[in-house]
Amino acid sequence: AFHWLGRYEPQFAAAQRAVELATRQKAPFVRARALRLLGAAYWRLGDLDQGLETLAEARDLYTGGGHLKGEADVERMIGILQFEQGRLWEAKANYDRAASLYATLGNRRSEARALTNKALVLELQGDLDATIEVTRRALELFRQSQDPVAELITLVNLGEPLMVQGRLDEAQAVFDAALERVAEVDRFEAWTLYRLSDLLVLRGDLSAATARLDQALQIQEDNQDQLGWAESTSRLAGIRRMQGQMNEAMRLIEEALPVLEQRGTPGSYSAALRRYGECLTSRGDLERARSVLEQALKVQLNQSAQAGRSYTEVSLAEVLISLGEVDEAEELVRRALTDFAVRQAPILQAGGHRLLAEIAIARGDGEVAGSEIDAAETLLSGHDGPLMKLRTGLTAERVRAMDSAGGRHEALQHLLAEATSRGFLEVELEIRMAIGAGFLAQGDQVGGSARLGGVIAEAALHGLGRIEAEARSVASQH
Repeated sequence: AFHWLGRYEPQFAAAQRAVELATRQKAPFVRARALRLLGAAYWRLGDLDQGLETLAEARDLYTGGGHLKGEADVERMIGILQFEQGRLWEAKANYDRAASLYATLGNRRSEARALTNKALVLELQGDLDATIEVTRRALELFRQSQDPVAELITLVNLGEPLMVQGRLDEAQAVFDAALERVAEVDRFEAWTLYRLSDLLVLRGDLSAATARLDQALQIQEDNQDQLGWAESTSRLAGIRRMQGQMNEAMRLIEEALPVLEQRGTPGSYSAALRRYGECLTSRGDLERARSVLEQALKVQLNQSAQAGRSYTEVSLAEVLISLGEVDEAEELVRRALTDFAVRQAPILQAGGHRLLAEIAIARGDGEVAGSEIDAAETLLSGHDGPLMKLRTGLTAERVRAMDSAGGRHEALQHLLAEATSRGFLEVELEIRMAIGAGFLAQGDQVGGSARLGGVIAEAALHGLGRIEAEARSVASQH
């Protein structure tokens, strides 16, 4: 009872007494159960080493007595503690043993739970194909055991690796099914909605993503769910940044950060720090952005936050490119690219190659820039990632402008129309800046100055200091 109520100190004391009593009475299975509860109390109180030692003793008792269910439960719990220590391979082996034992017993629900634990390990190890396969197996077992709540949670978790691999139509189908389960079980609606918003952003539908987040925020406010509210608010801040609404973006992320620092997971807090760093980058506060992103990387040394580390490395590399520190930026991008390749994440890989092209442009190396942008465009072909396609298209035109004054005006106009229609104001202004630079390169001082002046004014209006500074720099060079 103490365990389910979250009262772990009374649980610890009660379990200790139970272990002593069972030992005196020479009741091995009762002692094993008490040891399992004692191990769980050690875990909740933060003593993982003692928890593992206690659980190993419980496992030996269950194994010696042929009590498969008890053995399986302890194997899974040992895996959970090993996972928290970052011992992923050992945790996965324990989850495998637990799942096998549950399968022998025909306990589908418990087998599915062990498989979902294993899937999280596989995701952190970068094996997304196996993650998806194992999660789909768990999903089927939850369906067979008629557990719609667990099915809903598993559906939403399946969406993440599908998104990372650029399989956005499959991810959409998964979220559609999840929303059907939400209507059935009347639970986890806000959580499902804010996770769905990530997919909608990837698809370039900022209006739909905002609408889903607004729904989630209303539910979270009604339920006084402060942590969920902070998760949704952090995501909304990222959208506002893309839309060029920097004052709103900064207000939102600065409200969300303290909550996530105090109550969130290392993963959710570091993701919010990354969004904060990106907001500061857009505002042109590059040194502060650098500091925040480096702080995010330190948080992501925690095992449960490792999956987001490569995203942060890319965001930090963008800052370093703007600061002219291209060697350090290249090191970060190449490290992130290795991770993205392992994960088979084409949209993210394309983003890495785009940044390598930008680094080559900064070095004046058109040949390398062209090779990198070709790699990015190849990776994006056949995938639905509008924002990355826009950024890659803009970089491609910057590469081509190295060989021909001004680049291709028609191609830039096409990109501009796409960015404007989707509401990506930050990218829209970058494209307009490239168009203005093209006019200047072709000797049209009046046309170029007028276009750059417009970019400078609008960037200043929206608090997009990085673009304002870059546009002023381009204008001053001519």
